[in-house]
Parts: sequence; C-alpha cells; structure tokens
Amino acid sequence: MFDCSGLTWWAHKNSLDPFILPHGSGAQEAHPPLIDVPLTGPFQRGDLLFFDTRNSTPQTTTHVGLYYGREGEVDIMIHAEEEATGIVKSSISSGYYHKRLKSVKRRTTPVTTCPGNAIRLDGVYDAVRIPSDPSLSFGPCDQMTVEFWFNLMTPASDYDLISKRPTCDNDYNYQLHVGAGLLAFGNRSFRVDAPFAATIGQWYHVAATVDVAHARLFVNGDLKSSSPGGLGDHENDYAVTIGRAGGCANSTPFPGIIDEARIWNVARSEQQIAANYDKIVDPNSYGLVGYWNFDESLTDQTVIDRTGHGHNGTLGVDPSPGLDDPIRVNSTAQTCNTSTPPPWVFDFTGGPQTYVVPSSVSSIYVDARGGEGGGNGTNLGGKGGRVQTTLAVTPGEVLTIYVGGHGGSLCSPNTGGLAGFNGGGAGGIDLCDFNGPAPGGGGASDIMTIPTSGPNEGRSRHIRKPERPKLSKFVRLFRKSSFLNT
Repeated sequence: MFDCSGLTWWAHKNSLDPFILPHGSGAQEAHPPLIDVPLTGPFQRGDLLFFDTRNSTPQTTTHVGLYYGREGEVDIMIHAEEEATGIVKSSISSGYYHKRLKSVKRRTTPVTTCPGNAIRLDGVYDAVRIPSDPSLSFGPCDQMTVEFWFNLMTPASDYDLISKRPTCDNDYNYQLHVGAGLLAFGNRSFRVDAPFAATIGQWYHVAATVDVAHARLFVNGDLKSSSPGGLGDHENDYAVTIGRAGGCANSTPFPGIIDEARIWNVARSEQQIAANYDKIVDPNSYGLVGYWNFDESLTDQTVIDRTGHGHNGTLGVDPSPGLDDPIRVNSTAQTCNTSTPPPWVFDFTGGPQTYVVPSSVSSIYVDARGGEGGGNGTNLGGKGGRVQTTLAVTPGEVLTIYVGGHGGSLCSPNTGGLAGFNGGGAGGIDLCDFNGPAPGGGGASDIMTIPTSGPNEGRSRHIRKPERPKLSKFVRLFRKSSFLNT
C-alpha cells in the first residue's frame, strides 16, 4: 500500500519519461523543478495537487494527489487517501478537497532539438477522432499510405494504432495494429504483416502503403514486408480513429505516445519513405490528404489538419473534455529537418515543373528513371527505362519537366488499368481470347524548353544533346530525375 506521497513518487518514477520526486508531500511541493499552476486550472493529467487537510493557519501541506481528468463537469484526482483504503478517486471541483486545495504543481517540459508536441494515450479510454470524409476512405482502385511515429509504454499485446472501422466485424476500410512480435495492416481483402518487437520507451516510425496490387510495411524507413492484394471495396463513412479500433468495443486501446500522423492518397515509394521518414513534411506535398502533428497548445481540444483540407479532429470521441482525451507531451520523435528536396531532384506531381539553369552552367547531367507499369494483383508491373546523358544548356534557360505517372494496376475484372500521366497507355480488354484486361502503362518523362524569342518563340521543344540531332522523349521518371551541374 502507498501513502499519499509514495503514490505520486511511484507514478512519476515509472512514467515513460521518469522523474524522481522526494518523499513527503511538503518536500514534493517545494521541489525546484516543479512549476506553479493556477488553482483555477486548467489542469493536466499528472499535475500534483497539494492540500492542507487540517485547514490550519498558516496553511501546512499535509496531503498530495495526482490530477486524473474530468468526468462530465467534475475534476477528478487519484490519491492514496489512507494506507488502509488504498488508491481512490475524489472530486476537487467541490466538497472537502476543493476547499482544502493549497497549490498545484507541474513538472517542467524538457527542451529538445525539435520543439513540438505529441499525444500520450492511456491505453484505457484515450483516442483521437478525425471525422469521416470521402478523401480519407479508399476503394479498390485507390492507393494510400498511412504513417506516424509511436512509442510504446507497456509490453505489446495487440494494440490498435489507427483505423477506419465502424464495428467489430471484418468489413472495415483499414486498420494498423501492433501485437506481441508483430505489426499488421489490412482489411478483409488484404493483410500485410511483419515481425516486430518493440522496446518500451523507444520511438519507431511505421508506414504502410497499398496500391491495387501490393501492400508494404516499413519500420524506420526500411521495407519489412510486402504482400499481394489491394484495398478492395470496403469504403465507409466512419471516422478515422487514432489510438484504438474505431467503433469496435473489443478493441485494445494503445498505451503510449503517437506523433506526426499522415495519410496520403498515393502509395509512397520505398525511396520516398526512406528519405523522409525522419523529417517533417511540407503540408502541401503531393498526395498528402491529412497531416496531424499535434502541435496545438497543451490545453487545446482540437487536432488541426496541417494540409488545410479541413480534416480537423478532437481529443477523445467528441469536442467536450473527458476521460478519453489524450494529453499532449513534448515530442522527441524526429529531427527538425524538412523533407524539401534539392532544387535539382523532381518527384512525380502530375503536372509540369521547372528548373532554371544557374549562371556559368553550360551543360547538365540528367539521370531519368522510368516508371513502373501497372500490376495485376499478383505481379508488379515492369520497371521503366532509364536514360543518363549530358545536355547542352544556356545559363538562365528555363526547363520544363514532366515526370510521368505510374501505370494503373487492375482493380476491376472488366476494366483495364488507367494510363500513366504523360503518355502512358491505358490497359485494354482482350476481346479475342477474353483473357481479361491489361494493366496500364507508365507515362513518359519529358524535359522541354520554350524559346522566348526567334522563329520558335513560345513553341516547346525537347532539349538537344550536344552530339546528337535530337534527344528522344524520356521514359517516365517515377522515382526521381536528378540534374547535376557540370
């Protein structure tokens, strides 16, 4: 059994970020690293509440408890009232302890190299709810990526990290969970899992990608597992829930910290995930439909979608404060580096991009890698071609870059794959042998310049190589094209 200060000492010593308090309520109140909190609040879970239970003059600290949260409109603490009765919950909004509250103290937040917040979930009630929106629900012809950082507080059982699941049946859109020695992502149509053993108190970045043909799991930027299959037809209008499996009462809520949650409507490539998993992404990145970094103020009930698409969520399942609200804590998940690529690297965007030739540069080296064709649900499409060459250019010349799109994979038994952006061929139907449709082809990647004077003013042309009359159109660059000044 604990006495009152023994309970607060034990709770902070065994937290995810251990903090050692002295023993004795008076000594804890005077502990220098603690800061004062107004008696009127707002309070945070874990705040130390000090009382003068003798109601003496002058006041003397005789009791201490821990702020737990709100139940309806009532502020609740947990404390060891007496060694014989053990740990109990009591109101501090009215009555005996309200009248005798003397001071409130909070531990200071350590400064890290990347200031920012994360959410800490208790593994009992806590969750974040993102309201339903069609752009967060994915069907058989769609691609998606979900990624975030997490830090587990207790040994892995079978915890649900993020889901779009209305009930406990198997007809849910997507769900990612961590079990004892396993990570898994999927729905009724597909599942990809990977061996995984989490160390308590250690940060991990996890990403799951899926297109119409394959699903993949990544940990800390490394590909851990790949499996055939796409999302299937399981779209729903239920909320996205972070920290547990949505409306499933049998869900095991996640006990730990989550940060930098992102949902994309593209299957991010292995190279993109490896290059950016430990960086803060640009909210305007291509394909990013939801981005929650939890950097709001510590008392804010809202979770802002940083993309500007308006997918703002709440701590808990509704906007009102309650026991299911995670608390915000300082994050140490990743560095402050952004994922902005160098000006000479071009990823697929679905539109034209430009590159201005620097001064004193008369030639550039180009490495253009072709994109994949679509897959058929079992096999991946073929890799695109690759061109490496040196081109003659003029300082100040503006080059227009078209990075070709991925060929569409098969997502319907009666429809061919979609054409990749910028000239890819659409998959057709074999009307002779009726062997089924074909996936789409990857689009081409072009490098063009538009003269601003002379007889060809305003007309686009392909860049010419110094030793050849004309450089043919590049095969699609799915991953990147790189220009090296020479």
